[in-house]
Amino acid sequence: MLPQVKTDPLEKTNQAAAQPAVVARLMAQLEAYTAKEYTGGLDKAQTKEDTYCKWIAKVGWVQPFDPLPL
Repeated sequence: MLPQVKTDPLEKTNQAAAQPAVVARLMAQLEAYTAKEYTGGLDKAQTKEDTYCKWIAKVGWVQPFDPLPL
């Protein structure tokens, strides 16, 4: 999902199809970040709470309902 938060604060319109270059750039940045920061085999379902909290504190945000890059 790629919303325009300023003009669509409730995130009802997905702009991903209209802006594939932006999606590709953001996905590449996310993949590079997670490859660098999260190597290893943590099981997402068994991530310890302190590990999760440290990750949130480090990145400063989390999108609800998205899988964590752990």
